[in-house]
Amino acid sequence: MFRYFEQNFSWSFAVSIATEMGAINEIDAACAPLRPFQDQPAEVALDRWYRSWDALGDKLSAQAVADAAEGHDFTAGMKYLRAAAYYQMGERLML
Repeated sequence: MFRYFEQNFSWSFAVSIATEMGAINEIDAACAPLRPFQDQPAEVALDRWYRSWDALGDKLSAQAVADAAEGHDFTAGMKYLRAAAYYQMGERLML
């Protein structure tokens, strides 16, 4: 399995799932800042994890709104789909 986070199997597994639903460069932008937190206590690590993925979902959602306003419905739909996947990745490890 691809190990984006060398010390955190759960996070690497989530990244592997996300790559099937999203864009690699977006996923890397969300995950690269998380590397220093992969072995931190859960309350710190999971907060950072959630915030990073949530911010990426928010970014894509805002882009989708702008695309839809310009009549680019297909492009907006694809961005909403990726945003939903990113929100899901942020929440899936919170349990």
